[in-house]
Amino acid sequence: MRNQQTDAFVLHRRPYRESSLLVEAYTRDLGRVAMIARGARKSRKFPRSSVLQHYVPLRIGLAGRGELRTLAQVDALGPQLLPAASRAALVALYLNELLLKLTPREDPHPQLFDSYRQTLVRMSAQPLEPALRCFELDLLEALGYGLELEFDTATGEAVDASAIYRYELESGPVAAAAGQPGLVVSGQTLLGLAQREFSDTTIRSESRLLLRSVISHYLGGRPLKTRELLKGMPDLETK
Repeated sequence: MRNQQTDAFVLHRRPYRESSLLVEAYTRDLGRVAMIARGARKSRKFPRSSVLQHYVPLRIGLAGRGELRTLAQVDALGPQLLPAASRAALVALYLNELLLKLTPREDPHPQLFDSYRQTLVRMSAQPLEPALRCFELDLLEALGYGLELEFDTATGEAVDASAIYRYELESGPVAAAAGQPGLVVSGQTLLGLAQREFSDTTIRSESRLLLRSVISHYLGGRPLKTRELLKGMPDLETK
């Protein structure tokens, strides 16, 4: 298959041999792909290699089949959505690592690609935490792990904002008593997550812990390097 074109963002890149790059990208039409950019480190052979950066919206052409494609064409569709030296750009590495570790190769989810792009735009102008939580919800939904947030999975009754629930990772919330062990979350937070409303500090705090636990469950014990990277920094919501 020659020069298959799609929109893309670079998730990770590293040197390959003397002059090339190995690039992991998330694309709109193919999902996550690995590709080799031949000669990308020699500007004379690959004059547009500078666009292969994080957070730059790209249009790429891919040649070949199998798990490692060849980058045949690349054009920037606009400027870098997050300034490279900004705090938001550092936090957004967390999004990249989630896509790298949780999405299978060549399994397209156009809505997840659109969510990633919209999240970068939101992070450039708005508080980081709501954007991160919304992307985590979109990612889990796209992968088939969407959260039950509005109904008690044991009784089928609607979640009560004033009640306390134990969240079962494989099913959803179950009414619980205060002080009960397990992953405990308020009904207020569950409904806030369902409505994507994070103005309340308790909702923000409990949502962060709940989504971190759910994502860690699906990571199967694999650590996220970006969590360690961001640990000592104030007000970074992936801690």
